[in-house]
Amino acid sequence: MSSQIMDNERVVVFIDAQHLRMGLNATVPGKHVDYAKLVRKMSSPGILGRSWFYNAPPPPYMNQQGYANWVKAVKNLPFCEVAEGKIKRRQRHVKLVKDGSLEEATYYEQKGVDVKLAIDVISQRDTYDVAILFAGDQDFVGLAKLIRQFNRHIINSHCPMNKQASYYYSKDLVDACDRPPIVLDEAYLADCLL
Repeated sequence: MSSQIMDNERVVVFIDAQHLRMGLNATVPGKHVDYAKLVRKMSSPGILGRSWFYNAPPPPYMNQQGYANWVKAVKNLPFCEVAEGKIKRRQRHVKLVKDGSLEEATYYEQKGVDVKLAIDVISQRDTYDVAILFAGDQDFVGLAKLIRQFNRHIINSHCPMNKQASYYYSKDLVDACDRPPIVLDEAYLADCLL
């Protein structure tokens, strides 16, 4: 149960799925989480409307079927939706440490995921009293401030910072929200594990 939510408050959960995956891998490595239990717990004792998971397909060299199975599984959960961005191939020249030469490197990045999430948080503001935003990007600070101007509450949720696992979150985003964060540490996740 989340002490940040009050009885009868309407709650919608917005999740950056890649950030959640990285946080869970850093917090409970090798374990799987029941997403339906997790979003119910995060929104309790309020009234859960919908939960949105924002993601993009993996690069072509990664497991496409695993991603397709994940999308199908999430869409089959009650009141859960998946909003997808795109994956874009990028190239840039990088300077090699060993000899200072330039080499072309290829990498992939998500495109449109954060924008979709922000648009939905704003456009759905009449469907909730409290938005729970599981994201760690400082770019969402302005979104949190805007939602508060609409007389809606916003809570940041994140896993504990773990530098060894390269998992970080924005303290500025936590501060921009008007209620304390929901931190998904091992104890919080214990009854949500599969």
